[in-house]
Amino acid sequence: MTEGNEKKTLLDFKGMDFTSLSLEDRIAFSVAQGVSETGMQPDELIAMNDALSMLEPNPTILELGQCTGTSTRFLLTYVLSHSGTLHSIEQNLRRDFFDAMVDLGLWDKFTTYVNNTQTIHWQGGIDFLLIDTEHTIADALGEYCRFRGFLNKHAIIGFHDAWEIPGVRRAIEIVQEIDEIKEIARSPRGVGFGIRLFKLMEKNKGCYHQRPESIEEM
Repeated sequence: MTEGNEKKTLLDFKGMDFTSLSLEDRIAFSVAQGVSETGMQPDELIAMNDALSMLEPNPTILELGQCTGTSTRFLLTYVLSHSGTLHSIEQNLRRDFFDAMVDLGLWDKFTTYVNNTQTIHWQGGIDFLLIDTEHTIADALGEYCRFRGFLNKHAIIGFHDAWEIPGVRRAIEIVQEIDEIKEIARSPRGVGFGIRLFKLMEKNKGCYHQRPESIEEM
């Protein structure tokens, strides 16, 4: 399916069995031409796959930020082969991505919410959270805090644009101060804007309370 350096189009995948694609074909499908732009680079998808491989079967995955669906397609091929569930929140649905997924018969295989990530009503646990919206510290950190209470034990959190965008880098630093998270995968520096993925080890890192001796100590 991915012979040579020729980049495939989404139509090349029409009629394929998406439950049993190789990693190579999953990447080719995710970066295929047919939408207005490509999001993540292959090395970023490989890093994400390394993290996905650590999940238990039947995971619940929540993607924040869909754009033209590079990561959406990659995550979808994962859940289709692991009996998982994919949810994706996108405030500005891209018509080219929607039309392509309908044409491939895949639009009804996951759930898209056309909504604001920080005000949407949410319920249910999350095993894998991908944060990839506007990349300011208010977005990246705000979205982590918005969904952190729903993260299951040892959930995995991915931050895209983690190398090159200051707001995302700072958000990760603050998250590391709030909770104990262990980095489990990353893309090479200089490839795209970068992705870093972490496993949640413990919430409320170093949360110890000590009563002050006097008002002056407060």
